[in-house]
Amino acid sequence: MKCSLKTMASLAAALLAVLAIAYVAFPAAQAYIVTSAPILLALICPVTMIAMMLTMRRQAASAPDAAPTADVSASRKTPDVVQEAGR
Repeated sequence: MKCSLKTMASLAAALLAVLAIAYVAFPAAQAYIVTSAPILLALICPVTMIAMMLTMRRQAASAPDAAPTADVSASRKTPDVVQEAGR
């Protein structure tokens, strides 16, 4: 998930749609829905950031570990090899 302006705008539109449906479906809670709508819309950015972090964590956990490209121990010289090279 990429937290871009387009993503936040689409999530805000989805939230507005949900709030509009809830406003019509629950007439007893209309005052609460109208009162909480600005707060919920202000939380779009932090919520998308949290969702992005969770998605990245899941992708990193499911990705296979990368194999090393070269054998690091083979490139190191042991003291025996250094002594023999010095003779």
